[in-house]
This record gives sequence, structure tokens and C-alpha cells, in this order.
Amino acid sequence: MNKSIDEKWHSLSYFEEIRLIISHPFHTAKYIFTQIKHGHIPNIIQFTNKRTKLFYSWVVCSLLMMFSWGITIVQAQPHQNTTIIQGKITDANTNEPIPFANVFFKGTTIGTTTNFDGRYRLETTTPGDSLTVTVISYKSKSKKIQKGKNQTLDFQLEPTSFELEEVVVRAGENPAYPIIRKARENRKFFNPENLDAYEYKSYVKVDISLDQINENFKNSKTFKPYSALMDSLQKAAGEEGKLVIPFFVSEQINEVYYRKNPKRNKTVVKASRMNGLIIDNYQIFESYLGKTLQEYNFYNNFQEILDRSFITPLATGSFAYYDYFIMDTVMVDNDSCYELKVKPRRPLDLVFSGKIWIDTKNYALRRLDLEITSSVNINFIDKYKIQQDYERQSTGHYLPTKTRVLVDLQQTSDSAVGFIGKYYIANKDYIINQPRPPSFYDRNVEVDMAAKTYSDDFWNEQRKEMIADHEQVKSSLEAIDSLKKAPQITFIRRALRIIWDGYYNFGKIELGHWYTMFGNNPIEGFRFQTSVRTNINWNYYWILSGYGAYGFKDETFKYRLQVERFLNRSKWEKIGLRYSYDMMRLGVDPEFLESHVFLNYIFLFSSQFGYLHRMSLSQDARIWYETDHWRGWNTKLMIRTKTFHSQGDYYFGYYDDNDLIRTKYRTSEFHLITSYSKRRTWLVENNWRVGAEALKSQLWTFHATLGFKNVLGSDFTFQKFSLNVMHKWRTGYFGQLDYSLTGEVTLGKVPYPEAIIPQGNEPVFAAEKAFNMMNFFEFVADKSISGILLHHFDGLFFNRIPLLKHLKWREVAGFNFVFSTYGKKNYIRTNDNPKGLLAPSINGNPITEFRIMDFGKPYMEVSYGIENILKIIRVQAFHRLSYLDPGPDGKKIPKFMIKASFFIRL
Repeated sequence: MNKSIDEKWHSLSYFEEIRLIISHPFHTAKYIFTQIKHGHIPNIIQFTNKRTKLFYSWVVCSLLMMFSWGITIVQAQPHQNTTIIQGKITDANTNEPIPFANVFFKGTTIGTTTNFDGRYRLETTTPGDSLTVTVISYKSKSKKIQKGKNQTLDFQLEPTSFELEEVVVRAGENPAYPIIRKARENRKFFNPENLDAYEYKSYVKVDISLDQINENFKNSKTFKPYSALMDSLQKAAGEEGKLVIPFFVSEQINEVYYRKNPKRNKTVVKASRMNGLIIDNYQIFESYLGKTLQEYNFYNNFQEILDRSFITPLATGSFAYYDYFIMDTVMVDNDSCYELKVKPRRPLDLVFSGKIWIDTKNYALRRLDLEITSSVNINFIDKYKIQQDYERQSTGHYLPTKTRVLVDLQQTSDSAVGFIGKYYIANKDYIINQPRPPSFYDRNVEVDMAAKTYSDDFWNEQRKEMIADHEQVKSSLEAIDSLKKAPQITFIRRALRIIWDGYYNFGKIELGHWYTMFGNNPIEGFRFQTSVRTNINWNYYWILSGYGAYGFKDETFKYRLQVERFLNRSKWEKIGLRYSYDMMRLGVDPEFLESHVFLNYIFLFSSQFGYLHRMSLSQDARIWYETDHWRGWNTKLMIRTKTFHSQGDYYFGYYDDNDLIRTKYRTSEFHLITSYSKRRTWLVENNWRVGAEALKSQLWTFHATLGFKNVLGSDFTFQKFSLNVMHKWRTGYFGQLDYSLTGEVTLGKVPYPEAIIPQGNEPVFAAEKAFNMMNFFEFVADKSISGILLHHFDGLFFNRIPLLKHLKWREVAGFNFVFSTYGKKNYIRTNDNPKGLLAPSINGNPITEFRIMDFGKPYMEVSYGIENILKIIRVQAFHRLSYLDPGPDGKKIPKFMIKASFFIRL
């Protein structure tokens, strides 16, 4: 609804809570935004006069108030008894508290706002007949009260879409812009990352629940026996709240430390407890939750959430992405603050919507209530809501004391249940600008040995001190304990565990892995493999693992046995011993398979069938030691001896020192492998861990191999060195560039299986860390510089195309290259190359040849495509740009291919 009063001088527009927009043609600012809200009329008049330098008489203001509110003059009522009302305002769908909501007596100016925990309290002798609650993005609601009594009134509000009425601005700039600019200017002082150091104690609660519960779900075989429990959960949700079923609950008491120079941070998990219906191993969550969920800093240009970067309201250049509206000037604690509404200019951009509160004196952030909605080009999430309260410290800085995060996942169908994650963080006891020694921060996450030993009484006391709804956590834990006894829950838990981890847990040992269990190749025929490993339940320090495999064509049993012993778990210091006897695939690096399991499941599975040629039978024995030195730096030392013996129609031979042709050899090697990433976080589960490198952190890996002749029967002396850098580089507003650059060199006279063989990929499924238009074992080199680059545009172009933007597809483009060469001394011996190492033929059969590049003519391939198809599929078109003629085997080289892959990203 819109009204106007003398269009040249004033305009008035409405939306839920009344907004007042006053303009004057002689004022340089041209117009100002403000809002009339319950209990804040004097603030608005003061703010309006200050901003416009005009004097508006109380008569005019009274007329405006009467027009907008319909105030009628009533006679003074006789004295009444005091009316006290308190209660809690919650979201009817999620049961989460709603902070900063307006609570007032209808027809009066008496009111208050809810605190961070959604609670309010009103005390007056002149109440109205009903109590009303209003807040943006929710339907307003009123309830009758009992005058002169002490009572509790709880409200459950239904969410609703929020659309701001159009405001036409004739001249001048938005008056919110100077406020945002001032806040930007002061970021240098108020940004916590600019402090020399800080530390604090933190309570972190994670509560994941099932929502959108329907009657069919409640009456299923799994949950029908627990109808009494369902009724109690429904009662706890309130009269209009919706039923949610606890799925996973975690609590942690942490000590968090930060140092600016050198930049370091550390989290010490002092106490931890977790319980869940499906998840039965929580170590990986413990490592993740100990740090990641607390990293919200809206003073930076970008806020990273999972693997995406969102533009913050105070970011440089944010005016191109946000609309800003001054809603009011309000009191936050004892500070006067501007209340600003922020709204995306384009709904698919990676930005927030909601409110921020900025101090009117020093322009510091005091409070925020922001969310990411389903209209943004992200996957699997309907809503991601963040609320924060900041408190002033003794140094004048404002630091977050309470943070609430709500993640509402999308339903797979209208009849399916949903998932909702609720995170609550309470910080206290800040110590500022007292840095600890740099060595103190070497380990970014530490878990106290006694973290899981604390009693229920301990946790009850901690909750009472740190969280308002302490009883709700207790009831959720009890509900999970009851529900996880259901046989169907036990079955689902085990099935998901197999899918995620690949192994079936038998208690102290685990059996698997599903992606290597079956295979077929020309040498072995049908291959069956079973792997086994012990877990932490068997022994805290010792790890046993291995596998057995049998080929029904070659009728040969293969196996691997491995023993590891932890010397220091906190430093991941351990020694290991392995012996294996198995087929090896030339051109498919075993280290590639082991280090990219999650990225290349389809590649790994498909490569078990039909694509295995140029195979060798190898005996491999190795012993190693590995440890973490300090934050992000890991080193592994290894002694290894192995044999090589070609199989099937793979013909290989070389000349030994006596010019005799041999078809097998042995090497004895020493390996040094060291890697460093300054922001690496290790996610630990049982006896295994995976590195989670931060987007802004490069991962450097150096690998040196020294081969020694006549050691344990070895045949060659050689040296091999490689240096690789990997990075997921956020390019600001243009998406993310993933790149991997590698330089390698092999020195000495050594057969090509020990040289450099670029990783090809023949299957129709794309692999991120391979050359997708290159065949297995197509090229060999002893000097190489290679790069794999893939840029995710994150919908930069599609988001602006009317028909495409609703599909939420995203653009992707890549470029891969290899510069390499191979010395004559290691190539085929001919009349022109009398010193060559390789024999031209074996028993009359020409040796299996390969290609050699000219260093000045690199191998190149480009790709472009679409990802986020159905949220999990990427389709790419690949063009091979060089070495298009048939190779030594006469096989035709494809110039163009379309390959698909699974790709999951928020």
C-alpha cells in the first residue's frame, strides 16, 4: 500500500512495520530513510531533524503518527494492578528462537524486543487488551492477555516471504551508503583479524534434526513403537510448533586462540560429547566442528561457507550487489545503532539478505541477522541463517559473544522428510592482544585426552551457564538413545557407513572395500578382492590391514600385508611396514588412486574393468616413518624395494651391463615426501585422516627418490625429484580457479617405468587430476612441467540469462598441458642410438612403444562445460589440441570427446 502527502515535499510508504521516507528539495542529501516503530517515535524525530537539518513541529509529527497508526485520544484509565508477561518467540517450522522481534501491546507504545534467545519480558500498569509480535519475514501474531496478572505467553510464528515495496528516488544517493562507507573505513580497527592476538572460551552445540514429519513417517515400522516419544517431542514444540526428531547432537567446550603475526589460530577441545541416530563414529565431526563452525567474520569482503564464498554487506564494492534500507535507530544494550535492511540486487548472486545493526558513534557491527535463501545459486540448502551478537571489550573492540546458525536442507520430494541443522556458539572470557609464542599454535586442533570422560552433571552445569534452552539438549540426547535401538535404524546406520567408508564394521575389524572388490582385465580375467583392517577398538596404537585377491584366468593369488604403529597420535607420528605381491598398472599411479579416492570413485571403479593393459607383476616391500613437524608440515621417510616383470602382451626388455636382454628388474629406493599447507586442517576418523586445505592456502608437496644399485639385488642407480603446488583460489566475484602445477625430473640411466608417465584417462568418465584426452601410458618423459587448471564460474553468466538462471547451472572451463622430453640414453637402442637402454624386441615381438614429446611442442587439451546439472552432474566437452596423429600402436587419437562426472558442491 502506498500513500503520498504533497509529492514534492514528502512521501510515505508502508510495509509491515511503517517506514517513513521524508525528502526536501533544498537539502543536499535530498532524502532520508527511517521507520516508525513502537516505542521509538522520539528517536525518529531526533534522527530526522539531525539528518535533514530541518525542524518538524510536534504538530506535524503528531498528524503523521495519527495517520499511520490511527491513534485515538482516550481518557486516562484508573490505576490498575501491574501486568507482567514473559515468554519465548520461536519459528513454527524449526522451533528455533527468533531474536530481535518486536513485542508490544496493541494500540499502545509500550513494547520491547526479544533477546538473542528469543525471550522477552514486559511489565506495565497500563497494558492493552492483546499482545502482538512482529518481525520481518514472519507473519505477525496477537494473543489476548489477562490484565493485572503474571503470565507466560509463547508465540510460534509462521515464516513468510518478504518483499519490500518499491521506492522511487528522484535525486541524491541512498542515505544508507554513508553509514556503510563509515563502517568500511573502521574495519581496520574492528576486524578481529587485525588484533595482535585474542583468545576465549567457547561452548559449541550442534543439533541436527528431522523435520517436515508427516503421518506416514510417524506410523512407519521404525517410529510407530515410539509414539509416546513423538507426543512428548510435539508437546515440547509448543501449541503451533511442528514436530522435529533429534538426529544428531554434539556439544563441545573449546579454548580458541588467534595470533596475527605470524598468522596462527588454534582450537583446543577441552570437553566433547556426541550422539546420533545414524552416525556412529564422530571423530571426523569433532575435528571439523572444533574450528570451522566458529569462523564467521563479516568484516571481511567474503564469508566462506563450506566451499563457497559469499559477499558480505560491508564488502568493498557491495553496492553493486546489495540494496540497503535504513529501518530505524534502536538501542542495542546501551548503544544507539542504525538498523539496516540488506537485500540482494539479483536473487541468484552469492550474497545475504536480512538486517545488520551498526553503532551510530563508532560504526562498529553490533548485531546481525542474515540469511541465504533457496533463490541463491547454491545446492541442497533452502535456508542458511546466521545471527550474531557482539559485545564491547575493554579495548573498545566488539567481538561476537553469541552466534546462532540454522541450516535447512532441501527436501528430495514433497513427501520426504527434511533435515535441519542448528548450531549455537557462546563465547566468553576474551583476552585481547596477549599473543602466545608462535610454537604454541603449531597444531591447529587439539583434543584433550580427557575430553570424552566428563559426566552428565558436568554437562548440565555447563549448559546452564552457556545456553538458555539447556533442558532441550538433554531431552534430545534422551530421544536419540531411545530411537537408535530400533532395528531399522541400526540397518540404515551400517548401510550408510559402507557407502561412505567402503568397509563393513564387525566391531574391532572392518571388511571391504566395495570399489575394488570386483574387477576384470585381460591378464587376470575376473578378479575378486577382499580387504580387511583393524580399527581403534582393536588397539589404540597398532593398525593391521591387508587384502587378498584372486584372478580366475591366471589362477594366481595376490595379496598385501601392512602393519603400522602410532608413536604419537597428536603429531600423527608412526612407523609402518608393508609387503605386497600384485599386478601393477603402468600409467595409473597407485599414489594417484590412494590420494584422490573421493574425487575419482567412478574412475577407480571403471578402471577395474577392461582398461587394464601394460601390466606387471610386482613384489613390493617398504618400511616408513612419518610425522607432523608443526602446523601444516608433514614428512614421510621411506625405504622401498620392488620388482618389475611385464605380463601378457606387454613386451618390455632392456640391456644390462653385459649387453644381455633382461625382462625384469629390481630397484631399491629411499623416498623423502614432505608437504606443507599453512591452513591445512586434518579431519581425523579412527586411524585415518584426510587433509582439508583451506581455499586460500596452497598445498606444496616435494618428493625425492634416490635409487641405489646393488642394494638388496637392485639393478639401477637413479634420482627422481618432483615439486607440486595445488590451490583452490577464490578469484573474488569471478568464481574459483582450481590448479595443480608440477615440475619433475629423472636423472640416471633407468627403464621408463621408473621415469615420468603422465596420468591419462581412457574411460568416458572425467577425472579432475588426470589428462582426460590422453591414453594410459601414451607418453613417457624424464623432464616434465605440467599443469591442470579448472575454473568454476559459479553461474557468473548463466545467473543473468532469464531462461537459464532458474536451472542454476554453472559454467566451467579448463586447460591442461604438459611440456616434456625424454633422453636418448633411456630410449630404444638403434644404429643412431647405440647407447640406448631399451631392447627393440623380445623373442621376435617388438617392445611396447610409447610417445616422446618435443619440449617445444607441449601436449594441450581444453575443456568447457556445465556443472550442477541436477546438482550432482558435470558434463564437459574436451578438445585435444596437439599430438593428433596416431601413436606407435597405430591407435587413432580422438580430437573431441564429451565426458561426464559426478561433482558435488554447495
